[in-house]
Amino acid sequence: MAPATQRVKLRVLDHSGKPVAVKLHLHGEAGEYLPPVDRHRIPNPFWYEDWSVDYLNPSHYCTYIPSETVVDLPLGRVFVEISKGFEVRPIRKQVQVSQSTTELTFPIERELPWRDRGWVTTDTHGA
Repeated sequence: MAPATQRVKLRVLDHSGKPVAVKLHLHGEAGEYLPPVDRHRIPNPFWYEDWSVDYLNPSHYCTYIPSETVVDLPLGRVFVEISKGFEVRPIRKQVQVSQSTTELTFPIERELPWRDRGWVTTDTHGA
């Protein structure tokens, strides 16, 4: 497993170029989870023990970011997954990280224009 020593600023922008909050997953070639520098390498799966913004699926860790974060990445291939609800096309791609990589920017695209058609996402369960 390659050491994650390349510090990179990661940004996600919406279709208009504005910062947007998203769910983020990064992993290296060996499958190792690569969290932002201010997050846990191995998130705690137990309720009420750690109030974090991490999302845990048994073997697939993710975190929520407010558009921008800093990550330490290994040199070589890094796998990126970015998602934001049902209207936005998820990003799943590989990036090549080199010693000159200091910033990665990902634009997201609205796939389904539900809001433009009068639809609103809401909870119908009531209080």
